[in-house]
Amino acid sequence: DALPILVEVSDNGPGFPAGFTMEASTNGVVHGLRNVMERLRGYYGNSARLSWDGGPDGTRVWLSIPLAPVARVAPLSRGES
Repeated sequence: DALPILVEVSDNGPGFPAGFTMEASTNGVVHGLRNVMERLRGYYGNSARLSWDGGPDGTRVWLSIPLAPVARVAPLSRGES
């Protein structure tokens, strides 16, 4: 098996609010990380991982992405959009 692609993003902002989860939303606004995870699952199923850690000094987010998608999408035929 090939090793996954690992991506780490960090910043020094205020971080996530206490009790942050992917399922939580604030006033109906869904966090962007949830969107990213849903898209990764669409391409890679449960093989992709997203995790995070935050504190007063900032936040770090990690992605683990397989080198090949679980299922490939068939190319569109002429005339399809």
